[in-house]
Amino acid sequence: MTSEKRRIFPALLAAGILFLLLDGFLIFMEYGHYQQKYQMAALLLEEDRTDLQILKNENLPSLKEAEEMLSQYGYESIRSTFFGEELIRHCFWIIIGSVICFLGIVLILFYVWYRQRKDFESLLEEISAMLEDFRSGNFRTDLLWKHLEDDASRIKDIYMQMESLGSYFEQLKEAAAREKENTKSMVTDISHQLKTPMAALKACLEILDQEDLTEEERKEFLRRCRDQMTGLEQLSSALIQISRMETGMITLHMEEKRIFDTVLLAVNRIIPKAEDKKIEIELEIPEPLQTLILPHDTKWMAEALINLMDNAVKYSPAGSRIRVSMDQWINFIHICVEDEGIGIPKEEQHKVFQRFYRGGAGEVRRQQGSGIGLFLTREIIDRHCGTIKVISGGKKKPKGSLFQIQLPVAGS
Repeated sequence: MTSEKRRIFPALLAAGILFLLLDGFLIFMEYGHYQQKYQMAALLLEEDRTDLQILKNENLPSLKEAEEMLSQYGYESIRSTFFGEELIRHCFWIIIGSVICFLGIVLILFYVWYRQRKDFESLLEEISAMLEDFRSGNFRTDLLWKHLEDDASRIKDIYMQMESLGSYFEQLKEAAAREKENTKSMVTDISHQLKTPMAALKACLEILDQEDLTEEERKEFLRRCRDQMTGLEQLSSALIQISRMETGMITLHMEEKRIFDTVLLAVNRIIPKAEDKKIEIELEIPEPLQTLILPHDTKWMAEALINLMDNAVKYSPAGSRIRVSMDQWINFIHICVEDEGIGIPKEEQHKVFQRFYRGGAGEVRRQQGSGIGLFLTREIIDRHCGTIKVISGGKKKPKGSLFQIQLPVAGS
């Protein structure tokens, strides 16, 4: 409140100077009236005077002449005449009135300052209480509402800052809670995913430790061990990718590049696996879209497309086809991966993008997988400000599955 005091004292000084000037002006006017009456009194003492002269204020003697004339009759001081006493009385009341008015202004200013100080102290107490609540996890901002009725923009600014701070803390609290739940869920999921292959690997090793196995049986259990080790390797690699993605260790490097080149890169990476199952991959991209420039991270977008195509190859029968297409619709580009595989039941379609979800079909369980590919794909697409959906079953896609990625076109 030091700044408030600094503003009050100049105001009091200005008011004091104003009252002094006003008093001087009024006393000067009163003295002028006194002189006029003094001169008129001297004129009345002249023998040749006329009433008309007095009424018209004509031929009045000078002040010195009037003093000399009145001194002959014993009126030698201001107090010796009625006019002088009247002058002194009027000047006294002018000074007293000014002092009273000045003191009134002083009281008003100090009352205003006192009220502002009390309001400010009350505001500080409420802010202190709010900060204590913030520290305890209660991010309320309702205490400051009554202060918004004041005109003080500073108080409104303080309220807005506190409200913003409370909202920010609330978001941090919610984010921390979500992070905690996600961590617990991820630890549970990882434990579940590791438990099955580790148990299978342990069982195979225990069997191999037996001496009565034939050479053929030993080779079979060694193959199973290699399969479990391969599965564990794939799972650990996927977990590392997800961990880096979720903790921000992996950031997308968006570049203006041809999206066709990225799609072609993913297709070339999956062709050897498709050829092993004699699956044909059809690439259907209109010529105008082959030169389309789209801001994206080539590495991670290719990773997302490879995951979709890998699933398509994995769950499609030998001799089938996988169709990769691209089309533009208004301000969005659609990239579709369509297969002729086992499809996805309707009740499972909203779960396939969840972490570690693999579905309950026997064909799915027989294939090696961690249930992370589609989850990672959705994360990558989300970070490209896009969406992904699956269509399987029904009239639109009675056989197989169709995954559709939608990405915004630059400048849309």
